[in-house]
Amino acid sequence: MAKSDYGLTLDQLGIEQPYSLQAEQSVLGAAILDPACVDTIIQTLRPEMFFVRQTRAIYTEILTLVTNSEPIDVVILVDRLSHD
Repeated sequence: MAKSDYGLTLDQLGIEQPYSLQAEQSVLGAAILDPACVDTIIQTLRPEMFFVRQTRAIYTEILTLVTNSEPIDVVILVDRLSHD
């Protein structure tokens, strides 16, 4: 049983294996390409729902940008994630 960084199992999070990397990447792509959909995404998904550590980190950074009223921009994301 896979565990997230928060010590929760995927089953506890309501995530059925196998996970879908393509779905995780699609959510991130939608948030980057269409910022209008971000409000809907953040109301539905929490970072711990992302199975892949890298996609979870990107999503967490997107949440930080939204919280700080900053634009969701690929250059900003890459810069911030490269410092981690």
